[in-house]
Amino acid sequence: MSDDIRALSNEEIKEKIASLQQLITERTEQEVRLAKEEIMRIAREHNIRVSFQESPVVRKSSRVNSSSGKVYVNPLNSTETWQGRGKRPGWLKSLLDHGHTLDEYLKV
Repeated sequence: MSDDIRALSNEEIKEKIASLQQLITERTEQEVRLAKEEIMRIAREHNIRVSFQESPVVRKSSRVNSSSGKVYVNPLNSTETWQGRGKRPGWLKSLLDHGHTLDEYLKV
């Protein structure tokens, strides 16, 4: 790890992490958009009808620290998370209904 990063405060590091996570999100969204455009181009060339089923986008909280610090992650879609506050999301409720435990999905 570079010395200039080691010199940063914890808060500055958290800000950099948040900024980098946002950059990753933006790049991923752009890659998906470009891939869809390419799929549509190829489909048109071959006279194939294509439609995309959009999945709901789960935005991470802009807060770096949550009060509990616990984050539960959907094993099928790591962008879907739950911090243990509010109503449990459907994906987690379904897993729990099938005998799984919260600890299985706790991000370490």
